[in-house]
Amino acid sequence: MFRHLRAQSNRRHHRKMCGTESLETRCMLDGAAVQTVLDQWEVHENSRDNPLDVLANDTIPADYAGPGVITSVSYGQEGGNLRISDDGKSVFYAAGADFVGTDRFTYYIDDLFAGEAEVEVTSPLQPDRFEFPADGRSRRLDVLANDPFWEGYDGERQITSVSVTTKGNTVNIATDGKSLRYRAPVEGVPLGESFVYVVDSQFSVAVDVVVRKAVVDDHYDLLMNNNEATFEVLDGDPFYAAYAGERRITLITQPKTGHASITEDGQAIRFTPGQDATGSVTVGYLVDGIYGAKAVFHLHQPTRDDYTNLDRNSKDFPINVLNNDRYLVHSNSRWHESNPYPRGFDFIDQVTSVDSISLAGGSIRIADNGEYVLYTPPEGFVGDDEFTYVANGKYPATV
Repeated sequence: MFRHLRAQSNRRHHRKMCGTESLETRCMLDGAAVQTVLDQWEVHENSRDNPLDVLANDTIPADYAGPGVITSVSYGQEGGNLRISDDGKSVFYAAGADFVGTDRFTYYIDDLFAGEAEVEVTSPLQPDRFEFPADGRSRRLDVLANDPFWEGYDGERQITSVSVTTKGNTVNIATDGKSLRYRAPVEGVPLGESFVYVVDSQFSVAVDVVVRKAVVDDHYDLLMNNNEATFEVLDGDPFYAAYAGERRITLITQPKTGHASITEDGQAIRFTPGQDATGSVTVGYLVDGIYGAKAVFHLHQPTRDDYTNLDRNSKDFPINVLNNDRYLVHSNSRWHESNPYPRGFDFIDQVTSVDSISLAGGSIRIADNGEYVLYTPPEGFVGDDEFTYVANGKYPATV
């Protein structure tokens, strides 16, 4: 159940040394001191009462006057439990529940000399890591294949239980009890998930699984009323190394506004926004009939509604409607080349059309410079009025 590994350099430790001690203690220190040596042991996970002869490599001189026995011992730093043998010559060590790794403790000889020991707690199992495509298929995980099972292991080597994954997916024990069945979710788990399996109802170890999608979602920034454009949605998709499909878009869903179609080669999507549509519009697509993703088009209105105040019976009141016409882009999206403007956010040149008559019957016309509109309210009118203008031939806003 245990193995003494090796002894390292000699050390001389004693807990206290002062002139006020008893004559007997002073003689022991002045005459011959105990020399302790670091002990290193190896025991098995979840093993109990492993006898450790920690004094075997310590030096207790022949003329040493003390009894030379272990009088106290600490707990293990990692939860190991220790007790002293009846004769005080050794200790018994029990590893903390399910602990694997290095534990350390200190023992004392005659309450005067400190010795240190390290215990390496080993497991018969080895952690596993798997990576799969997100294809929804059930796979066999041969998790016992890499498990060392120390010499003399007398268990049945059967998987007796398994947890659910950290993302809530299900793992089952195969009928032979030697492997597991795991179904890779089609939505993928790119950051990974983990679960634990138990062998012979005693030993447990973790398994990490990463499920990578073949395709990922795309985001594009467009201006409203954009003409039809082609979007290479498969560019940059990971398509894991062993992917054997044709990598063709086989199906799309139509957006709530506008129109989408698949290019003849199945590599891209054509999209035309709906008239005056703004906000986010989604087109779902399927690759090789298996892997789904979506293209999200963020449609920006580069003009902004305006508000102003003026006196009753004003005439040709100038309103600078272009002053606030700008927009923001989606932080995670791509700016599509079909847009004729860079990310400058402010490119409106002029007012190209305006309602000639407002809702309340006022008159509006475009100023000569094309940057203003000139508004004249109805005679004697007091209250709210409204009209619409269009900039650059296709971007409307309301005043």
